[in-house]
Formats: sequence, C-alpha cells, structure tokens
Amino acid sequence: MPMPAFTKDILAEFSDDTLTLMEEGSAPVVIPYREHPEIFGHPRFLMADFDNSAALVRKTLANLRGARFALIAPRIIVNINRQLNGGIMEIDKSIIQQIFTEAGARKVEIRNA
Repeated sequence: MPMPAFTKDILAEFSDDTLTLMEEGSAPVVIPYREHPEIFGHPRFLMADFDNSAALVRKTLANLRGARFALIAPRIIVNINRQLNGGIMEIDKSIIQQIFTEAGARKVEIRNA
C-alpha cells in the first residue's frame, strides 16, 4: 500500500549561502543566510541562535507543508554542504538535531557531515 502524500520526507540542505527546504511535489523554500545574520552569521556554527533558528525552521516547514504539517511530523534529511571554520563537529550535529526536532520533525537524519 503506498504511503499517503502527507508523509513525504523533507530535505534540508545547508550550502555556503542558503538553507533550502524541499519536499517532493512542492516548490523548494530557500532561506538566504544574509537575511538572517543573527542565525547564520557565525563563522563556526551552522545556526548560532537556537530559539530563533527553531522558530524560523518551524515557520518555514509549516509554509512548505501547509495543513499537512499539523497532521504528521515529517522525517527530515539534512545535508550539510557548508564549510565552517574547524569543520562540522558533533556539537553542530546535535544542535541541528535539536533545532529540527523542536521545529516539529518526527525524525532527523544528518548526512554529508
């Protein structure tokens, strides 16, 4: 039996200048870092402000998924392609895991880190 449409995975991709959230069948949502320097402006962390990061991701996911976001929490696959001073550390992965979970993800998988 095929999965209902509202259970599709969401891909979150951190590049050098944007965070892009994509779901199959929906237009991608691109968040330029320069529009949110308080979140993305730190040279060492992917997302430096936990509360604002979670709020931004939660709002973006709700806009991306619409009413389906309230029905079932999505699994989010995170690709990290952004270069940071010192590289991606375990604390970065933990912060990303917590931010996306706080924003409503059912499960978070971090890849390319």
